[in-house]
Amino acid sequence: MVLLSGEFYQIHGNVGWIILVLSHPDQGLNIPAVLSSSVRRGKPVDQIGIPSATREQKILPFRKLLEKSQFARLTVFDPIYALTDENGIISAEMGGVALYSDHFHLSSEGAARVAEVVLPVIAESLYIQNDETADDDSK
Repeated sequence: MVLLSGEFYQIHGNVGWIILVLSHPDQGLNIPAVLSSSVRRGKPVDQIGIPSATREQKILPFRKLLEKSQFARLTVFDPIYALTDENGIISAEMGGVALYSDHFHLSSEGAARVAEVVLPVIAESLYIQNDETADDDSK
């Protein structure tokens, strides 16, 4: 089961494995326009983005809720790890390619970067879930 963060509070009862994918951060700018303007003006584009610490402050209450959760089978994936550069900036671009198609929506390149990181997490969670189910069936 894949859920959006806003749906977390609706989970009740005996559920199987939960894979919670946090929302990627809103850049607050029209990224393609900002990138092209920076390039035209000869300004560096590698610092366009928001600090990951700023985003962490915004989701801190949600992280505290997760820490208190009673779900034994919970995997949380945060896509910022696929979008954060070595300077701790949730980057609007990497390698000269825009990661956002506007202020919030990921471009196909940005989505591909997130998928490269999230799909193995989901696959591992499903493998663990199937392995536990097989153990339960053998009893």
